[in-house]
Amino acid sequence: MTTLITAFALFLFGSGPIKGFAVTLSIGVIFNLFTALFCTKVVYDWLSMKRRLKAFRFVEFVKPTNIDFFGFRKPAFILSGILVLLGLIAFVQIYRGAGNLGVEFSGGTMVQFKAQQPFGLEKIRSSLAQRGFKDLDLQQVTQENILIVRAKKSEQTVGKEADAVGKALQEDFPELKFVMESKAEIGASVSSALKRAALIAITISLAGIILYLAWRFELRFGVAAAIATFHDVLAVLGIFYLLDKEITLLIVTALLTLAGYSLTDTVVIFDRIRETMNRLGRKNFGEIINISVNEVLARSVITGFTVFLVLLALFFLGGVVINDFALALLIGVVVGSYSSIFVAAPLVYYWPGRKARLGRTAGERAAVVRAKVEPEQPEKAPVTEKTESPKPAPKAKMGKKKGRK
Repeated sequence: MTTLITAFALFLFGSGPIKGFAVTLSIGVIFNLFTALFCTKVVYDWLSMKRRLKAFRFVEFVKPTNIDFFGFRKPAFILSGILVLLGLIAFVQIYRGAGNLGVEFSGGTMVQFKAQQPFGLEKIRSSLAQRGFKDLDLQQVTQENILIVRAKKSEQTVGKEADAVGKALQEDFPELKFVMESKAEIGASVSSALKRAALIAITISLAGIILYLAWRFELRFGVAAAIATFHDVLAVLGIFYLLDKEITLLIVTALLTLAGYSLTDTVVIFDRIRETMNRLGRKNFGEIINISVNEVLARSVITGFTVFLVLLALFFLGGVVINDFALALLIGVVVGSYSSIFVAAPLVYYWPGRKARLGRTAGERAAVVRAKVEPEQPEKAPVTEKTESPKPAPKAKMGKKKGRK
């Protein structure tokens, strides 16, 4: 649900590439849910009917743990504060246009050339610099002999850049026979609209997530999940700013993908916290957090590890075009797993009035709710039933017989 809410907001308020990402994400989540709930059940029903099911034996990668995660909250908050501050600085610089922005956000031209033979990138860079093209960003796809040229120019000169570069390559390297495969030109006004659309989409999606989680759990859970997600996005953005990586629409897509992953991990932990609160409501909330996180730690580690392996394959084998996308997600998976444990849960603990609510058991909380709903009845005098008072036992008669009193 949290992922679909994010995708819906991105589809309504995002730009073209972000709309495509929202559609792809929604289809993937729906089919994943269908196969997990329906197809898996059909397979196991068939195996059960054929009596082919045997005792399950699972490999236990992570043994049961008893780690005091809540005890690390203060150092974690210091680290998170540094990451968030760095991310805020990066956001302000990028919004001002001072960062390493792609042509989608700064305006300019992105051209892709293909050569018939392998070439050296340094020779091409030196040749173009001698011709006066000093602000070009060049990337090479070695296996496919592709040259990607990005030029950040003003809106008045953006249309002439690609033709001039193509002509220079053909004149200086005729043996390579460069051919222009694609060209994208974005003016400054379009890039400003893309930035505004991306910000609106992210804001609306976070608001929707807060409302849903406030209904699903409580308001404090929704706010904590949104803050943790915002923390993850800012942390990755700040690290990319330090590494001087180019911020493109593909990176924005990576940040949105990270937000969905982080939310899923956070909601799993929140679900377990709620179950533990109903089971052990009299315990201190810090102990409840530790018990819950330790119980789902194996699930979080294995899920994060499998996603990490896929992203490693994309990073090393996916090519230069999606290299930064995979790097952003690699960093994001680590940061997202960290924030679900050390940021989201402690934020719920520090919510105002936590002691009055979290110190009760499930039965006591239900009694408090009933007391608020049902009107207070005036006290009445106790009504006693009329019952016959027991008759005193008859006195024994004094008889003449001996021994009788």
